[in-house]
Amino acid sequence: MSSKLIFLHIGRGKTGTTAIQEFCTRNREMLRRAGVRYLESGDGFPHGPSGHQSFAKSLLDGIPDWMQAPPDLDAIQGSVREELLNSPDDAFLISSENLTLVDPTAAKDFFANILPNARFKIIFYARSQDELAESQYNTNIRWLRVTAAFSDYLASGGVNELEYDALLAPWEAAFGRENILAHVYDVRGRSVIDDFLSCLQLTGPAPQGLCTRGEAATANESIGFRCLEVFRFLNSYDLADRPKLYASIHELLGRHDTPCVIFLGSGSDTFPAAIS
Repeated sequence: MSSKLIFLHIGRGKTGTTAIQEFCTRNREMLRRAGVRYLESGDGFPHGPSGHQSFAKSLLDGIPDWMQAPPDLDAIQGSVREELLNSPDDAFLISSENLTLVDPTAAKDFFANILPNARFKIIFYARSQDELAESQYNTNIRWLRVTAAFSDYLASGGVNELEYDALLAPWEAAFGRENILAHVYDVRGRSVIDDFLSCLQLTGPAPQGLCTRGEAATANESIGFRCLEVFRFLNSYDLADRPKLYASIHELLGRHDTPCVIFLGSGSDTFPAAIS
């Protein structure tokens, strides 16, 4: 009997992970027919964000203060264990950007105790650091109530995991360099879904044209400069139903807004008068 193959998509965050996870969730059965089982256990969909975020948290040696802890980490690990043991499939896929916080040796030991002969492929996406910094800032203003100007945000270390060699070194040590699939995420290039599917050793036809953009992917899109500055100002106040208010502001200003790629090039954290 051939050994099982486990794909671990570890991120990095802000490289299309939400779109990938939502695609895999919505097209789980098609992926399975093509030879890869996207694990149901630990997947937050439909009650929360897509992806195996809770399972990744269960492998952490302590949950960071800024991260919401799942209610029963042992139960999550138990459900993943049962699915791996009882599924007839030969290849499995687990996806979470939280895996970059996990000790790769701990992750390998978890799976080795269940499937001792398992083989692994680690999927990682790198993104231009300037784009990544702006995208992270965009997200943190909306969801973490950041109020700092962009320059202060960078100076305070608001963006981490930028040294990709250092981030991947322990994964290479645990799983082997030949098992690291490192790709470049480029918002102007090839579809990240198509690129991601190329990483999977599909034995059947790859699902094509099935990616439906749902609420999760839409909510994770970058917003424009004007909206972001309004949100940053409002983050200083305690507001009722903040998500609904921000959605209304985005709907009002979105069509007139300017992309946030101006932060690093403007030399200023105020809106450039020359841009309309």
